[in-house]
Amino acid sequence: MTINFEPTIKNVVDFLKFKFTSEFAAPWDTEGLEVPSAQKTLDKILVALDLTQKVLEQAITSKVGLIIIHHPFFFYETKVDEYKKAPYKKVIYSKLRKEGIAVYTLHTSYDSTNHSTANAILKNLGLQVYEKKAIDNYNLIVDVKTNFNLVVSAVQQNLKLLQLQSNVTKNFVVKKLAILPGSGGIEAVLTAKKNKADLVLTSDLKWSDWLTIEAQKINVLQLSHLVEQHFVFDIKQILNQHFPKIQTIIYLANEIFANIRGNYD
Repeated sequence: MTINFEPTIKNVVDFLKFKFTSEFAAPWDTEGLEVPSAQKTLDKILVALDLTQKVLEQAITSKVGLIIIHHPFFFYETKVDEYKKAPYKKVIYSKLRKEGIAVYTLHTSYDSTNHSTANAILKNLGLQVYEKKAIDNYNLIVDVKTNFNLVVSAVQQNLKLLQLQSNVTKNFVVKKLAILPGSGGIEAVLTAKKNKADLVLTSDLKWSDWLTIEAQKINVLQLSHLVEQHFVFDIKQILNQHFPKIQTIIYLANEIFANIRGNYD
């Protein structure tokens, strides 16, 4: 496929479709061009993990023509269902159409292409890795020489994530670390255990998952789903390389919940 690298929305979308083919996307995923635009030329792109009101405000202020996000803005079959479960999206969509801003989503096609999300997390975690292998299309297990306390420090200092939960109650040696980006799910956690992981890093576990984890004696460190935010740096680097005429801006979100320690004033 011949890619045209002139600065237009169509050319950027065509390039991303080629680099992160939808063949690798999960069947349930709704990624792709979620909000089209009649705009021809493209001067600026904003890359974010999610499309929120704050992201939209920056897009409008910065006068971008395209927003690229990791998590789909529309998950449900109809906008009626979407707005019922996430009312804030109706206002955002209306403003996007008014401003003529397009939205393109790269989700599981990105995750599964060379384990992009897991590798981005691993790279930024900063641990020395001696061996690495895939345990499925999205997740990795790596050989390390570290301990639980050092992993926690690496997450807090290098990934900038402070709100952590774990079933671990004391420090221990970690030789095999599983990286399960985002909502890895209990099946991925169990697969990591079968691959002899000493510690599993993942997010968004349900209560029933924790019951299984306790029964199977699996050590887990739960992080915010924001761990996937390194997506924005990767996409910015790729776009800068292939579309140098376009200014690529990134939006970095903060953790939106906190572990309560003590009483508030």
